[in-house]
Amino acid sequence: MAGQGHAVVEVLENAPKTYKGGYVLVVEGAIPVKDGGIYGSLGEKGDKPVPMSDWAESLSKDALAIIALGTCATFGGV
Repeated sequence: MAGQGHAVVEVLENAPKTYKGGYVLVVEGAIPVKDGGIYGSLGEKGDKPVPMSDWAESLSKDALAIIALGTCATFGGV
């Protein structure tokens, strides 16, 4: 994703509502899940980081399609 900061979080939060069933979710790389996903996060809710696994779960629910791109995304990494 080329964007950064609050603008990116806003897009991710609004996509499922704005484009319900009309967007493609592309996941590049593995999604960390160990220890509650603390090893990969994007943005914050309150003062806590939001794990990438939470984003993937919420965004995938209303996606038209989901594409796992790359070896880590498709096979779980090394």
